[in-house]
Amino acid sequence: GDVYKRQVSTQSTGLPTPNTMANQEDLVIKQSFQPQDWQARVGSAAIVSGLFGCGVGAIEAFWTDVPLVKKESTLPAVRATANVVKNNGLFFAFVGATYAVGEQVAWYARGKQDVWNGVYGGLAAGAVVGVKAVDPIKGAAAGLLFGAVSAAVDMSGQQLSSSKFTDSHKTFNYGHGVQK
Repeated sequence: GDVYKRQVSTQSTGLPTPNTMANQEDLVIKQSFQPQDWQARVGSAAIVSGLFGCGVGAIEAFWTDVPLVKKESTLPAVRATANVVKNNGLFFAFVGATYAVGEQVAWYARGKQDVWNGVYGGLAAGAVVGVKAVDPIKGAAAGLLFGAVSAAVDMSGQQLSSSKFTDSHKTFNYGHGVQK
């Protein structure tokens, strides 16, 4: 809520201008696609990361030679493939959720919404990688990489989401800008 408050400019009549109303409409739509409560942020990070991990798991299962496939045992081969997909999906979901939790904890603890929150979230996510790999060096490297990517995205002013959802005219096309 409070992060996105804007002051309404008015005409001499005291009513908002059409331009201000359009900006407020865009702001409301942007906010509806960017959940502000921590549960929604953590949940959406876990779901999206988990789905990405399932894709990575499917590629890994495709590239891995499963001995049961060579023996032409169908059901055990499918089970082994599903296990690879599941394990990658859960790992990526845990990394994504940990990043989101780290970012939210930093935001609430520091009382600021800035680049450093994502860096702290990236470091927390790297710790998950380090624990799974049982290698603190890999965890530190992953954390620094996640934090650096998050900082780069934040400092560039860009978002890792489609512009379709940040521009209300693209999301809800009711004839805006129709050219004849």
